[in-house]
Amino acid sequence: RTMLPQLRDLLREVAERLDLDTESFRLLGPYEYQSILKSIAERFLDVGETGLGYNWWWDNFKGETESLQTDRALEVLSKVLPSNERLWLVANDNRKKLGSFWLYESDARTIVRVLEASYRFEYYVVSKKYAWLLGEHHSQVLVAVGGPMITALRHEKYGA
Repeated sequence: RTMLPQLRDLLREVAERLDLDTESFRLLGPYEYQSILKSIAERFLDVGETGLGYNWWWDNFKGETESLQTDRALEVLSKVLPSNERLWLVANDNRKKLGSFWLYESDARTIVRVLEASYRFEYYVVSKKYAWLLGEHHSQVLVAVGGPMITALRHEKYGA
């Protein structure tokens, strides 16, 4: 029985195939990513840092959320993610030994390109100012937390 490669390895291969340099799609190292993931968990999860041990963050979002069932999640991401800022991409890898997440820094366009070229996995895109989080889980549902992204997702959902 062959083991599938870790998500990190697959994302590295995708980045190479798309000819992305480490600046445009950057995997954060162990000393960098832990404090950022902790801040994301504290800001968006009702269980705080404990959520870093959970696979399904979307079960534990804090405060108001908006969700959208869609089979065109990447198209929606292209519309709602801000194009002029660096973002965090949290990739959920439930086969990773310590913690289930890889953390990347990139921009919206590159994140969408990487997701398009990858097999499906659960992910979260997070504002570096921690103003919002937008994730997709395995049931093809996008979930937004944080005012600006809730508003943007509602606009996509209801068209107004």
